[in-house]
Amino acid sequence: EMRSTLERVSRKSYGESAEVNKAFRVILDHLRAATFLIADGAHPGNKDQGYFTRRLMRRAIRYANILGITESFCGEVASSVISAYRDAYPGLLNVQDLILGSLHKEEEKFRQTLARGLRRFEEMTKKVKDGALIPGKDAFDLYQSYGFPLEMTQELAREKGQEVDRAVFLKEQKDHQVISRRGVERKFHGGLADQS
Repeated sequence: EMRSTLERVSRKSYGESAEVNKAFRVILDHLRAATFLIADGAHPGNKDQGYFTRRLMRRAIRYANILGITESFCGEVASSVISAYRDAYPGLLNVQDLILGSLHKEEEKFRQTLARGLRRFEEMTKKVKDGALIPGKDAFDLYQSYGFPLEMTQELAREKGQEVDRAVFLKEQKDHQVISRRGVERKFHGGLADQS
């Protein structure tokens, strides 16, 4: 049922090529996991389990893009997941609207930046000489500006026979966290008590 839903949405058939098969497996596995995570309260977000759910969804959406799916589809696949597992996990039906709403919101948010981020990635990689690493600072820019997790940028790079300078990315990320923390500390230095 899940595969047939994806075949209908993508207008592709599982088995027609290795690339299509891989995309189907990634999309179905990731959206199945995201459906269960959201049902357990791990909504897509920037922290903890929510970040893991977000990463799963974003990778699934990128692979959907490869299949030519340009419209919202996560809800349809999730509905088929819920249908397939409703007997074993009847609680899924109780939170179906919550799951579908959460998936739709995250998908719309990411689709708005995906095309721009992919264009930026293409520009970045054209500047990289054969054998050189994609600068970690550029990879961090993709993360910061377009919501591309490091793993997604690394995967895109591998598809082009390139690698990302992970050490510099992690340093940029850590520096950004320190700056952000300082800003929060300064903002709330005086506390939240009424100063009048």
